[in-house]
Amino acid sequence: MLKKFKHQIQKEAENIEQEMWETALFIHEHPELGSAEFQAVEKLTELLEKHGFKVEREVAGLKTAFRATYALNGNTSPTVAYLAEYDALPEVGHACGHNLIGAMSAGAGILLSKLKDGLKGRIIVLGTPDEEGGGGKISMVKEGLFHDVDAAMMIHPGGSGDIKRKWNLAAFPVVVEFYGKPAHAAAKPYEGINALDAMLALFNNIAQLRQQLKDDVRIHGIITHGGAAANIIPEYTRGSFAVRASELDRTHEVLEKFKNCVKAAALATGATENIHIDFEKAYEPLMTNNVLMDLYGENMQSLGVEVEEQSASELGGSSDMGNVSQVVPAIHPTGGIAEPGQEIIGHSHEFAAASKSERAKTAMMQGMQALAMCGVDLLGNPDTLRAVKEEFQQNMTKRKAGSDAKKH
Repeated sequence: MLKKFKHQIQKEAENIEQEMWETALFIHEHPELGSAEFQAVEKLTELLEKHGFKVEREVAGLKTAFRATYALNGNTSPTVAYLAEYDALPEVGHACGHNLIGAMSAGAGILLSKLKDGLKGRIIVLGTPDEEGGGGKISMVKEGLFHDVDAAMMIHPGGSGDIKRKWNLAAFPVVVEFYGKPAHAAAKPYEGINALDAMLALFNNIAQLRQQLKDDVRIHGIITHGGAAANIIPEYTRGSFAVRASELDRTHEVLEKFKNCVKAAALATGATENIHIDFEKAYEPLMTNNVLMDLYGENMQSLGVEVEEQSASELGGSSDMGNVSQVVPAIHPTGGIAEPGQEIIGHSHEFAAASKSERAKTAMMQGMQALAMCGVDLLGNPDTLRAVKEEFQQNMTKRKAGSDAKKH
């Protein structure tokens, strides 16, 4: 019976392919930064309503978040959720392929909704804004939008092949400010305290620290305010940083070392420092549900796509999907949009161009079908859903035990 449903999904995909690709291209051609994705949200919600979904807008207090629901034969359980992203990056637009994620997740929900005969359950497409920094999913987790979800899924475009991404990095956003004393930079520079020197010293301190950090740690940042004029000793500077590691505990350890780098820079220059770590917007590491990921791999294989295991050296970035994976079984694999033998770096102009290519269209349609097929597995086989949830509970128990052990 499940094979019949999956075959139907492939047929239905042909019927919606054009409008889904037009949706992805529209979002690509109208890039919007996080929390301002109004055109993308309008496009996606109108599409979902057209296909019979009930849409709630501005959920979790977020202007560009939405929840679209479809009850198969009036049932509200079990529930599968497909997570849509649609925010762009400054300057490089959709160089992370979120235009594809938005269309792919919406399309997966639409495909699964066509199976009215035989399946019971509820489909949710969640519009999750501002993944690139604001962590829309974090707010949605805190507001309880996943409390009645049995599994959450989304695919992220990648610059090489299709990968079962099983981990990524925890990330903490940090803002550092230095306060100095202004003076004429030529006449009496010795009367000033140079806040820019402090910021530059911080970057040098971080560079030295990297020699003693483990391979999974990343620290990077930019100067967002460096002074007012070249002939004034800078009184104030501001920098934005991210501190990342594969485990939360290690990230906290690195944060303490980062703080020491800041204090040392202030001490050396006479500046005063201020450090703000936004713990409320911290991205947690991804806890992949392997049962569900294996199902995804099998479904992709049925579409003629081989999905590789993530290599130990491939750390990936960070995502607020990690926060979701801590409260509900979740997967976040990678769908390759590069041509065979080609590798494209994310957050680049080349990746933005690839996100509207024919190869991207193929990857989007394959991923859309595989996600819908995973929905069939979960809604159509209680034993499969039970196995997914049991693994999640086991992982949570292990995580708690590990955390308790480190406290002692």
